[in-house]
Amino acid sequence: MAFRQSLSRREQWSAYCQKHAELIDGLPDLLTVLQTDDRFDEFLQTGEDPIGKPLITLSDLPDCEWDFLVRFVERYALDWQSWFSPTAYPAWFAERLRRNRK
Repeated sequence: MAFRQSLSRREQWSAYCQKHAELIDGLPDLLTVLQTDDRFDEFLQTGEDPIGKPLITLSDLPDCEWDFLVRFVERYALDWQSWFSPTAYPAWFAERLRRNRK
């Protein structure tokens, strides 16, 4: 009998999101963006989700959701994406700077 050695990437992402469900619950506008790690990663890089209808952008995210997103991204940068830098994620860092200047 063969045993599966590890979870698929999709299963790992699902488990990661479940682990941080208390933060994701505060992000109702981003549920489609959070469906896959690639989609979330692209959202942080470009600042928008062209697949989602209506168009979701970082700059349009309400402040109440922004706070949850900041906390989730802080975990994501430490636990999931080890090369989280301003050059790799320009939209995220630009939006964070813009909001911090308010």
